[in-house]
Amino acid sequence: MEIFDTHAHLLDEKFDEDREALIASLSDSGVRLVMEACTDLDYLEKLLPFVEAHPAIYGAAGLHPEELGLPVIVHDREAHGDTVDVLRAHRGRVVGVMHCFSGSWETARECLDMGFCLGFGGALTFKNAKKNVEVAAKAPLDRLVIETDCPYMAPVPFRGKRNDPTKTLYVLQKLAELRAMAPEDLAPVLFENGKRLFGIQ
Repeated sequence: MEIFDTHAHLLDEKFDEDREALIASLSDSGVRLVMEACTDLDYLEKLLPFVEAHPAIYGAAGLHPEELGLPVIVHDREAHGDTVDVLRAHRGRVVGVMHCFSGSWETARECLDMGFCLGFGGALTFKNAKKNVEVAAKAPLDRLVIETDCPYMAPVPFRGKRNDPTKTLYVLQKLAELRAMAPEDLAPVLFENGKRLFGIQ
């Protein structure tokens, strides 16, 4: 099984004690690719040498407004209306992924209509994730990707603990359940979705 964790923060200090050992173990859990998402300029300085040292890890970084026609990662946290307004203003010029999507089906439809993918992580496994579950079950399969946002947002049964890319499997299993698919059948679809999203050959 091949899994692509499309949003991770392995350079976070919470991995300082065991980062290399964890990365070495990823393939044992089926994790073949990881997208390391940069969060600030200090992080950016560490990102390039990190991805150069680890062939299975790619890096995402950018400074607005220099988007260069590349996919963007949008983190909308309790600002669905404002976020959609911004995306509408750039319709047709910017596409990418709605990272850690938590909006309604109506918001999801609008994002999908604008060409965005939807990223789901550990929150999909939470008991109160009604909107996430509805969207993950309804959205076109070719527009879904999975992620951890590690070290945050660990899925059940690890909620409240440090998250890492090996736990993407729990998100995969939940999404497979919602789509009435076997995880081993869903995994290659999501893997290819992630590669297509980020232009990875």
